[in-house]
Amino acid sequence: MKLNRKLRNLANKGLQALPTYHESPGLAFAAAIDAIAPAGLWVGLAWVPKTGTVRITVMTGQPDTDAEREVDNSFLILQTHEMSSGRVELTAYMS
Repeated sequence: MKLNRKLRNLANKGLQALPTYHESPGLAFAAAIDAIAPAGLWVGLAWVPKTGTVRITVMTGQPDTDAEREVDNSFLILQTHEMSSGRVELTAYMS
């Protein structure tokens, strides 16, 4: 399934509104997932490092149904960096 520009822009608008710093990579990931939900997008489980970049496959439709579809023209990109304070800086966008 191809993700149309309108949904990608909606998801990116939500991702741009996220705070920059989070207490852990898991909380940063959860915030990104919540930010793309209004566009009808979701992802499965993913490992997010304290520092590094991850490309995550995005899904649309209801999970575990015939309506579930993998988006093949876009990824959720999460870039994290652990600060010396232990907090995690997050940059997130839909490619």
